[in-house]
Amino acid sequence: MGGRATLDEVLEHHLGSGGLLPHARDQLRRLVAMAAGAAGSAEDEATALAQPLRLSSPSAVQEVAALVGPARAAGLTLEHSLPIAQAYVRAVGRIVEAEVEHVQRVLRGVPEERRIAELDRLLPELMTAVGRGFDLVHRTSLRSALNHALAASQSSGAIRERVVALIDLSGSTQYLVEASEAETEALVDGLFQAGQAVASEHRVTVVKYVGDGFFLSGRDPEEVVRAAAGAVRHIGALLPLPARAGVARGRVISRAGDLFGLPVNVAQLLTKRADRHAVLVTASVARDLPASVRGAARKIDGVVADEPITAVDVATHCLHGDAAQSDDPTSPADAG
Repeated sequence: MGGRATLDEVLEHHLGSGGLLPHARDQLRRLVAMAAGAAGSAEDEATALAQPLRLSSPSAVQEVAALVGPARAAGLTLEHSLPIAQAYVRAVGRIVEAEVEHVQRVLRGVPEERRIAELDRLLPELMTAVGRGFDLVHRTSLRSALNHALAASQSSGAIRERVVALIDLSGSTQYLVEASEAETEALVDGLFQAGQAVASEHRVTVVKYVGDGFFLSGRDPEEVVRAAAGAVRHIGALLPLPARAGVARGRVISRAGDLFGLPVNVAQLLTKRADRHAVLVTASVARDLPASVRGAARKIDGVVADEPITAVDVATHCLHGDAAQSDDPTSPADAG
């Protein structure tokens, strides 16, 4: 842009009044075209979709309205579009936060009188790089997920059985009291690296990263337990804190790329009863594991409706084929 533009002018020029980065708008076009096929006026459907997508300007709503026709041709309903809209907002919200942090970091060393001009130069480059990266990761991930999902036995509706694991850092609360910003960032990066590693090594999906841990999901109990044990091992090699895991099984609801249901809660509660470097599973998970890895069973009170459940410790060293990761694998669980 020529002259001394204002911040609003630069943002309007590169991002438009809809408030979306061009690459985000491209993805929005694809998702809405897939998702918005209800009967009714295009304007009504566009307004209904724009709300969960956090699009409020008239021009953005008009863009959504233009996509309703192709969406109807895909045979999808407005009701089915809402989970996609929720997932999109969650994903793009995180992307935007990371982009803002990057721009702030770049502009921090630029004299104040030159920051708007530097932003004007930076935005097109950022949008091109991030847009191409987003498209590559999106296509690759979608292909892998569709291949896995369509090859598996189909279940009706959004309710299906899954094996869910939570990998949780032990002692993280106390660690974060004195951790530096760099140490905290290393903790977050290490968790992400461990999650991506086991997702590539096993038939599991990282459902979400939560605070000082992450959830895994899969269909095969042994595969999920091996992934959980692998994640505990990866974290032990990457981070100064040990990890532990809880694994449960049952019916869950999939919504906006997330899982909800009793197994999610039980897996979380089991991590609080698991020892450091250990994997604790419910009896329904344990019965599908090789006998060589099933450890002692124990009753745990107050996990579900104050009723005790049977949990089984997993001999993770048998899964790894190597020595246990802790010199004291029976040490009590830390507060995390």
